[in-house]
Amino acid sequence: MGINIRFSDAKSELMEHITISREEHERSLRDQIRAGKMSMLDYLMQYKGFRKEHAEKLIPSFEKVIFRV
Repeated sequence: MGINIRFSDAKSELMEHITISREEHERSLRDQIRAGKMSMLDYLMQYKGFRKEHAEKLIPSFEKVIFRV
């Protein structure tokens, strides 16, 4: 019987690498928003997966987090 790594508390080098890569990618996206290279709406729709009508309502709360307003 195998061990399902998703539900295991044991860390592996691969899982740590994946986690760090995701964090770096998220940081890069937020930096693009701060620099004005990407709109908040694009970020929420393309990278977070929200539909436009939901994303528009979430923009103020995400701006607070990203811009630390």
